[in-house]
Amino acid sequence: MTDIKTDCAIIGGGIAGLWLLNVLKARGLQTVLIEREALGIGQTLAAQGLIHSGVKYTLGARLTAAAEAVATMPARWRQHFAGALTPSLPSAALLSKQFHMWSNAAISGRLGSFLASRALRGRVSRLDFTQRPEVFSASGFQGDVYQLEDFVIDTSAVLSALAAPWQTCLLRGQARKIESAGDAAHVVQVDVDGRQLSIHTHCIVLCAGAGNEALVTAMSRNSNMRQNTNAMQRRPLHQVFVAASDLPELYGHCVTGITSTEPRLTITSHSWTSHSWGSEQTRGERRVWAIGGALATTGITRSRQQQIEYAQRELTACLPWLHLDDPCRNASWATLLIDRAEAATATGGRPDQAFVADHDGLLLCWPTKLTLTPDLADRVCAILDARNLQPRRDADIAAMAGLPRPQLGSRPWETASWT
Repeated sequence: MTDIKTDCAIIGGGIAGLWLLNVLKARGLQTVLIEREALGIGQTLAAQGLIHSGVKYTLGARLTAAAEAVATMPARWRQHFAGALTPSLPSAALLSKQFHMWSNAAISGRLGSFLASRALRGRVSRLDFTQRPEVFSASGFQGDVYQLEDFVIDTSAVLSALAAPWQTCLLRGQARKIESAGDAAHVVQVDVDGRQLSIHTHCIVLCAGAGNEALVTAMSRNSNMRQNTNAMQRRPLHQVFVAASDLPELYGHCVTGITSTEPRLTITSHSWTSHSWGSEQTRGERRVWAIGGALATTGITRSRQQQIEYAQRELTACLPWLHLDDPCRNASWATLLIDRAEAATATGGRPDQAFVADHDGLLLCWPTKLTLTPDLADRVCAILDARNLQPRRDADIAAMAGLPRPQLGSRPWETASWT
């Protein structure tokens, strides 16, 4: 058995865990992060990268608690990209500085009035023809385009930037057991390629997404977390990816013919150089559209092929002037089933805010959505301040030298089965 001593141990190498690692290190706390597989695997790399201000939660023509909870987040993230806050993020990690919302027909009625209201001033503005992105400049488009204060990050690039300074603090291993050692101390037993590592720490932060469920269940047998055995809920999505060499760049929500309180489609664009699929003529650089929105939430009842066919019909309805059904495009299609793991709510619906619960130095965390990652870190730091957690003089992570480090995970379209 090998031992290390540290102030904090984070379990989970998604964006929440890596962000928090940077924040705690900046506060002078010796911190290690344990990831079972690869950085970002699961929800982080499956996310479309949208940093939003909640406008997509107002399509019922009213402000919601969820919309208000994220209202300040784009401005907060921009400070990190400007280097004004820790962690400082590289400009190369921005996919798009703008995000749009469109409808094939002019938006009118209650929703149109609400989008133009004082309540959303600063978050959304209607664009005239000369201001629209190129994808909406075609003569075949005769609708409305709005610009939101939202933007899109490259989640893979952000993860790389967050992990790069702290490679010696990263460990690829499986947390098997967490025990209380008394005096607000804890021990994490980690399996590292068949070897056992014992981490002694004053604070454990569970940021493992869906993996939190098993950790909480195991701990609840011998801890005061017993009441949190069912603290997590899963809300599934069935995303769609379409890849083609001539797809236009598009970042936006479609609200054409909307019948729900979420966008009909949410599309983000990503570059991908592939050498392993398609014919010899179709390999190479392609643009991938990741498609979410109502299509993804309702798609959990559809098979993979049904979801692809449904997406093809939806894209034709929402972007008819692009003729995406043209065989000459050599488009390829894939889908991804993914669970959104988050704190349980009484109704089973989406939580409005990030979630952190403190159980004697065991912090159970879910950011709820990518946008709220900085807010989650703020909540954790507030708890540590209240606990007056100070750097320990005997901190020692030398035993981690030479142990395996988690690598950056693959983006979901890089490992998908394409049609």
